[in-house]
Amino acid sequence: MNRDGVINGVHTYTPSGYKEPPTALLQQRLSDFCDKKLGLMLHFGPYTNAGLIESWALCDQDAVWSQKQIDWTNDIDHFKKQYYGLSRSFNPIRFDPARWAKTAKEAGAGYVLFTMKHHDGFCMFDTAYTDYKVTAPDCPFSVEENADIARALFERCRVEGLWVAAYFSKPDWHHEDYWENHGIGYKTTRYPSYQTRQDPERWARFVRFLHAQVHEIADRYSPDILWFDGGWIRRETDTDPRMEELIAAVREKHPDILAANRTVTGCCEDFITPEQQFPPAPLTIPWESCMTLTECFSYRFGERYITLRALIHRLVKIVARGGNLAINVSPQPDGALPQGAVARLQGLGAWLRAAGEAIYSTRICAPYEAGNLFYTRAKKPGCIYAIALWKNAHAAPRLLTLPLASDKKVKAVHALCCSRAVAFEQRGASLTLSLTDFVQNPYADAFRIESEE
Repeated sequence: MNRDGVINGVHTYTPSGYKEPPTALLQQRLSDFCDKKLGLMLHFGPYTNAGLIESWALCDQDAVWSQKQIDWTNDIDHFKKQYYGLSRSFNPIRFDPARWAKTAKEAGAGYVLFTMKHHDGFCMFDTAYTDYKVTAPDCPFSVEENADIARALFERCRVEGLWVAAYFSKPDWHHEDYWENHGIGYKTTRYPSYQTRQDPERWARFVRFLHAQVHEIADRYSPDILWFDGGWIRRETDTDPRMEELIAAVREKHPDILAANRTVTGCCEDFITPEQQFPPAPLTIPWESCMTLTECFSYRFGERYITLRALIHRLVKIVARGGNLAINVSPQPDGALPQGAVARLQGLGAWLRAAGEAIYSTRICAPYEAGNLFYTRAKKPGCIYAIALWKNAHAAPRLLTLPLASDKKVKAVHALCCSRAVAFEQRGASLTLSLTDFVQNPYADAFRIESEE
């Protein structure tokens, strides 16, 4: 484990470290979240204008990988000034909240996770606590009808029946009580520019600011989930943001709101959040993997997207191991969703409309996986699903043998993607399907297996 608490991409996960939400209402909400399986994550902000890896280039601690994109200047202080000026050219005139929400729905997503504020501190919502925001007069987009991007998007998501999750960075590199002079004039780290023990009053001011913004989001935007990034801000690093106090206070007014204080195990991390990878085996606690269609979370000019096959296979593996997939797309600087991303999402949605029964509202199921086979189970007894991942469009064999967890008598097998019964032969805990004349899905096929209870 490194100092930020990451083990194989699963943040601060230990068998005894997870704590389930404290009330029956929250436990039910968490179960509902786990049923959704797929979310659309959206990173969007001024960094999009320059094609940067979000706001990471501001942090000199991460210079090796984040500042390599800065090829127009060698003066990092000059760059930092330029970066904070990007808000004055941020003008996504093609932002269409209805289209964003519809795209998420068509992809088969059950929720949208939106970056309300990244580490740079720029707010994609109309906050009362800073002028560094999309609705400020010096931001050209502030005059548009949908200038409060978060509100416009969340309202359209509600119309589509989608949950909304608010991504919020606990660190704020623009705030003077976090980084003095916005990090200009010295080498920055992810942490405050001062020792909090030596200036506790200054840190307390920042924490009050953080709490005020979170209450503002909860009260004015009513997200289903508060999704906190910046896990290095924690009690163990002398940068205690008092999250237990904050979440408890939020839940006094909003008792059904879930929280993901990612990388900080405890009462404010209702589900864990591996990033750009997922656990190698099933987990019995709620989790969500946030992954990208490209190499990074923000928009990059000329990006190449993973294949639809890879996207479908990724979702199946994650669900079979008990998780949700939050697939990230970054809009273009003009606010439109890239066509390459939209095409992948539409393809995923088409597959889910056929095979979604084996994905949505399912749970982990022995034998979990075997080769290219992955298993899930329905909540009702006697029904499991086997999903076969095909390496190409003609990979399905004439006979497909499925190992089972028990020798219970199988009553029927149904192929979901082509909607037909499948002939089978059972020998104990082994089931062989006859795929002669079978109409194969080019990416993956899902089979419903009904057994005696």
